[in-house]
Amino acid sequence: MIRTIKKTLVVVFFSLIFFSEKGIYAELRNVRSFRIKGRVLKVVSIDINGDKLPDLICMSSVQDHSDLKYFSLFYNSAQAGLPYKPDKELKIQGVSDTFTVTDVTGDEGKEIIFQKDKRLKVLSFGNDTLFNLIDCLENKDALYLRENQIIKVKGSKKELHVYTPSTIIIFHKRSGVLTFEEIPYLWGRPLTPILLLSRLPVVFRGRIKGKNRIELMTVKHDKIQIFDTVQNTRTWSLVKNEPDTTLFFGVDQVSEEEVLSEKKNLLLEDINSDGFTDVILVRVVKTVSFKERRELYVYLNKSGVFSINPDNIFISEGLYTGFVTGDINNDGTKDIVTYSIPLDYMQIPAYVTGNKLLVRFKIYPCKKKSGFSKRALEKVSFKISTNILKNKEIKVSISGDFNRDGFRDLMLLLPWGKMKIFLNNQQGGFNEKEFIVAAVPANSRFIINDFNNDRAEDIMLWNSKQIILMLLNRR
Repeated sequence: MIRTIKKTLVVVFFSLIFFSEKGIYAELRNVRSFRIKGRVLKVVSIDINGDKLPDLICMSSVQDHSDLKYFSLFYNSAQAGLPYKPDKELKIQGVSDTFTVTDVTGDEGKEIIFQKDKRLKVLSFGNDTLFNLIDCLENKDALYLRENQIIKVKGSKKELHVYTPSTIIIFHKRSGVLTFEEIPYLWGRPLTPILLLSRLPVVFRGRIKGKNRIELMTVKHDKIQIFDTVQNTRTWSLVKNEPDTTLFFGVDQVSEEEVLSEKKNLLLEDINSDGFTDVILVRVVKTVSFKERRELYVYLNKSGVFSINPDNIFISEGLYTGFVTGDINNDGTKDIVTYSIPLDYMQIPAYVTGNKLLVRFKIYPCKKKSGFSKRALEKVSFKISTNILKNKEIKVSISGDFNRDGFRDLMLLLPWGKMKIFLNNQQGGFNEKEFIVAAVPANSRFIINDFNNDRAEDIMLWNSKQIILMLLNRR
């Protein structure tokens, strides 16, 4: 009874402090909460049934580290939006802690793919059936996976990547038929499962050499490999044996929240909108004083040839340095926003600064022909409490348009439970005064999407508790 009262008070509290046309601490009349069985492990917003509306899939577990998982599915409708209770709820034993979503059967719907009992399984919500991924292939004997081979499964758009100790297996559809290709690792003998988990390579698909061709790029430690899918050749590119270069993160392309929550030291994206995939790389450099300095390099891809001398963008020395990309000035290219806590500011005692630290944002605009500006436009800085310095992170996004003016705004999610939104000033930067300050669940993850189909972007928040909150942007 006491727990129910607490959860009710939390929902009521959130409903008093979010969106309105005036902005700060305004009333939101429609905050939806979704009650989930157990602790929430992962939430994905994606169109499941092919009606072009964002549905909701949630994986939860009643106990920590339990292999008994619940899958809750919420179907979105054009009239009512997402329902309060799940339309379907399935309980499956022996499931790993993550899943991916893709169209395996070719019916324009989406299926859930996960690892169960060390085998790949496909869950179809259409008829609640669970079947082996291998059974989808026409030639079932063409590929044989032993139980101890599967290390990790990741989804990338309409492809599925399966990692084994010796190869990367990519499932994709050609002419409506599910097929696969095996690509062996090029950096030595097969790895043991334990080593592979810690040294897992990153796989990207992109237009590297031609606008009508898709190449495969893998990243491991200080090397980048490019596989030409047309000529079946392998080439080395960009980085060779640079000991100061560290590559950490990978992109699932399932939800933007997952991308932003990773330590972003590498990104493959068409930055200048010329049809070719470019590379953004963060180089970690040890200084004389044994501190770390992070330098951001942009390698522009010009008709399949990467620039030899990349644009160097200095991020900063300090903690919580990172970057995000997005079109801030609506010119069709991706600009870069870096954020950091300056090192010189961190050295000031907390009692002098009033127990606050400064977080500084710098904006680097990109032009289609000339590339990035070497001079940053510093537009936003603010002070935050020092308690974030204990193994917690700041989440940043520039993907949402929250006041519906056609420009992307800056959203900041602080780990102890506060959200700040800075509006785009339509001049290549952001306003320094907060548009919104709201209390949110601590250590929240987020997804930005139009969940109630009113052409205004909303925010969905969740952590490891039982409740998912959907904050609706009142139009």
